[in-house]
Amino acid sequence: MSHLYARDYRKITDEEREKYERILILEKSHGQRYGRINHYDMYPEAVKHYLSLFPNNHLILSEIKKKNLPELNNRFSQIVHDSNSTERDIARFIKDNDAYYIIASILNGCGFHVGHHAAYLFPEFELRANGKTDWRADYLLLGKGSGGYEFVFVELESPNTGAVLQNGYPAKSTRSGQKQIEDWEIWLDSNYSELASFFEREKGNHEDLPDEFYHYDSTRMHYVLVAGTRNDYIDKTYRVRRSEKKKSGVILLHYDNLIDYSEELFNRNTF
Repeated sequence: MSHLYARDYRKITDEEREKYERILILEKSHGQRYGRINHYDMYPEAVKHYLSLFPNNHLILSEIKKKNLPELNNRFSQIVHDSNSTERDIARFIKDNDAYYIIASILNGCGFHVGHHAAYLFPEFELRANGKTDWRADYLLLGKGSGGYEFVFVELESPNTGAVLQNGYPAKSTRSGQKQIEDWEIWLDSNYSELASFFEREKGNHEDLPDEFYHYDSTRMHYVLVAGTRNDYIDKTYRVRRSEKKKSGVILLHYDNLIDYSEELFNRNTF
């Protein structure tokens, strides 16, 4: 299931609709000759999802911040730095606690400059063609900016399996993740149109899919691999990371980056 929420936000209740309609009247009643005052922050949470492109995968930072994010981040940090933790433990924590903002923090943390108009997250996103799943990304993160949507594919590796060798170069498990991302890129280049039916199926009723969901544009595609912790990295590793980003476009992060990036959201209003 690629949805984030137990409820299907492509539908709203009569009560939610009535409240939304009262706010629409309020938006029109300020007496100005042109335009309207937008009271989006007053909309019921369900309506905010309902009006979005993908209601069941929509991330609203103002709603997320109603949780105790510092406490969630502390618990996330404990899992990251537990020597017995695996990538499955990381993904399970995020899912069980609806802590999807941790992954979404990549949008701002990596400087993509998208997501402030809209942000969506699809966990366990399948690259599927001809009736079978060829690859599966841990997450597909969508961010909308002034130039439209950009796509960030995220792969999680273990924080504790020696992501980096003593010489600073990526270890076998990290190189395996990099190779998998290369395979995703090849698949997308050849099969991107196969994804349109999925996005059509998942979208809500208030927007048409933009062109970027139908036509492959490699400049809109980004790839992030998360492996190891800050303690694994030495100066050579950061050089390798910069080189890899320049050469292949793959961004190599450690889990402490995610902790830092998600903490930066505490004082932001949008992704």
